[in-house]
Amino acid sequence: MILSEIVRMVAGVLGVSPHVSRPMWEAALIVAASYGVSREAIVTSRSDHYDPAPSLDMAARRAGGEPLAYVLGSMDFLNWRFFVGPGCLIPRPETEVLVIKAAEVLPRGGRFLDWGTGSGCIACSIAMMVQDSEGVAMDLSPGALKWAWRNIKENRLLGRVFPIHGGGPLDLPSSLRPFDLVVANPPYIPSNHIATLDLSVRGFEPDLALDGGPDGVDVPLSWLSACGDILKPGGYVLMETAGPHQVGELGEVAFRGLEFLGGFEDQYGVMRFACWRSFEA
Repeated sequence: MILSEIVRMVAGVLGVSPHVSRPMWEAALIVAASYGVSREAIVTSRSDHYDPAPSLDMAARRAGGEPLAYVLGSMDFLNWRFFVGPGCLIPRPETEVLVIKAAEVLPRGGRFLDWGTGSGCIACSIAMMVQDSEGVAMDLSPGALKWAWRNIKENRLLGRVFPIHGGGPLDLPSSLRPFDLVVANPPYIPSNHIATLDLSVRGFEPDLALDGGPDGVDVPLSWLSACGDILKPGGYVLMETAGPHQVGELGEVAFRGLEFLGGFEDQYGVMRFACWRSFEA
C-alpha cells in the first residue's frame, strides 16, 4: 500500500475518535513517524509499498486518547526535537519563553539547575543556547530521568548536563552547586482540578509532574524556600506557574535570600512566569 493510501486509512481511524480534532494532519504525522519518511514523501511517493500495520497500531493508541507526542515518540521544542513518552511531561510551547529568558540571564560558562527536568528539554535547550554553560537536570521520577538521559545523550551533552535523581538541595552533590540560575516548571495544578483536564493529560502524563497540591502552589513554595541556599549571590530563579494568580501569590511570600523581581508573559499574553534574584553578597 502506498503512503497516501495509508494516510487515508489512518485518518479514518482517527476521524471517529472524540480525542482527535485534525485527523488528516495527525494521520500524516503518524505515517511519517511510522516509516521514517518526510511528509513530502507521503505526497510524492507513488511506487514504494508499505505494510500499514505499524501506522494502524499507532492510530489505535491515538484514537484511545493517548497524547500524540507519546504516540510519535517525540516533541518539537524551540529549535530541537526531544524524545518523550510515558513517565515524562510533554513539553509545551509556553515553556519555550521560560527557556529563552533563562538563556538571557545565564552568563556564558554559568551553571544552572533545571529542577523537575522531565524530558530534559529545558536543560538541554539552555545548554545549547548558552556557550560553555553546565547544568544539572534533577527529577524525583526515575521514569522521567530515563527520557532526560536519552535526550542529553542524543544532543551530545553528557559532559555538560548531569541528570540527578532527587527532589531537593540535599540530593545535590556539593561539587555541583551553587548555581547562577535555578529554572523550574514545577507541578502547579490544584489537586481538585486534575480530574477536569483532558484525558490525554490526566490519563497519561504523570501526576507527579502535574499535581501541585490543594492550591497548586505547595510544590512551588517548597522549592522556592530552598533556592536561597543553592544560588550564587545575584543568581536568578525563573519559575513557570499556572498564571497571574499564582505569580501574585508567590510574589507576596518572602523567601529567605531572594528578592521578587516580578512576572513576565508567555507568547499568548498570559502572565505565567515569575522571577526572583538572590541577594548580592
